[in-house]
Amino acid sequence: MENLGNPQAHLPPLFHITGTNGKGSTAGFISACLEEMGWRVHRYTSPHLLSWTERIRLANGPISEDALLYYLDLCEKKQGEQGVSWFQALTAAAFLAFKDHPADVVVMEVGIGGAFDATNVVQTTCASVFTSISLDHTDLLGTSLSSIAATKAGILRSGIPCISAWQPKEARLCLQKKAKALHCPFFSVHQKNNGASNGFTLRILETLMAIPLDQLSLQGAHQKMNAKTAIAALSGQSSFTVSHAALKKGITKTHLPGRLQPLKGAILDAFPPGSEIWVDCAHNEGGAMALKKHILQSWSNADAVDALPLILVFGMLARKDHRFFWHALAPLSLQSWGVSHFGKDESAVDHAIFSSYARETHTPYVGFSTFAHLIKEHPLRAPARLLCCGSFYFIGDILRTCGMKYP
Repeated sequence: MENLGNPQAHLPPLFHITGTNGKGSTAGFISACLEEMGWRVHRYTSPHLLSWTERIRLANGPISEDALLYYLDLCEKKQGEQGVSWFQALTAAAFLAFKDHPADVVVMEVGIGGAFDATNVVQTTCASVFTSISLDHTDLLGTSLSSIAATKAGILRSGIPCISAWQPKEARLCLQKKAKALHCPFFSVHQKNNGASNGFTLRILETLMAIPLDQLSLQGAHQKMNAKTAIAALSGQSSFTVSHAALKKGITKTHLPGRLQPLKGAILDAFPPGSEIWVDCAHNEGGAMALKKHILQSWSNADAVDALPLILVFGMLARKDHRFFWHALAPLSLQSWGVSHFGKDESAVDHAIFSSYARETHTPYVGFSTFAHLIKEHPLRAPARLLCCGSFYFIGDILRTCGMKYP
């Protein structure tokens, strides 16, 4: 970064977001509320679904391909003898782009972990935000919630507010301890251990009570938690004031592809009339449990006149905990299907593994090579609700197959 002139030191107030699940949604909620104030917002998120340009938004719009290549080329020329990873280069490119384009606020999502992440060179943090923490990337972050939380707590800055979604006790206690050591005001949504009822805590609580969450565009109880975390972060920081009107409009308007998203258009013509197709990027333990909760709360009324049988469609990378994911969700379905190739170089879970899980859960299983193959050869003869999940790359491949483009 020194070779590039330390662009990260020349940014406006920045929301730094880490966690296991919900980072992208929380970043979306925060950005939308800030944009409702009429402010220019830079945003950095990962991974992407359809285009690398999704990851960097400059003053409320996506970076162009030409601009992205320009900044990546600068990074390549300045990388030095040690070289950098692709994510480090992309993050550096984002910092350069942010410095060159005026904005009022930056919303930045951590890649993996926190302490050793490429984004953790930021110097203008106004709030450190923690979304739901669960097990993922255990080869890098450790196999316990406390070790994962400790690594993620590396984004904390002395005296800067620490805002957290609801966390399991092990993770929450770790965050609280780290925040206390750095004199960071601490607030955790839906948890009583927020310290004294000082002005910081009361301001957040009053704001949360004033903003209704009954009209979110994003579906699922987990999105209400993400919205509350975003509201808490916006009201807990002290760099500027966000009006209640902007908060209400922003969280209502927030839309992100691949988050319990119903597909529309010609794709539905390939299935029996009345069928539904939903896609969700859930790919780990926490994501599986969030989907399970949504299915049980919203889709499990078998006595309803319009009830549709559920078909789970899995596409997962082999390095993920696909056993847990399958066992959490497949028993809720009438059938479970698997897709073994979805446009990603990394290996995906093959049909032999999914078939073995299906025998364990006594779930009928059908395997397909690609989603395009599924569209042509699926066995459905009556309407059903398909829920496709397991990987950002799988969902991106589905959206691409359906002709969706970004933005």
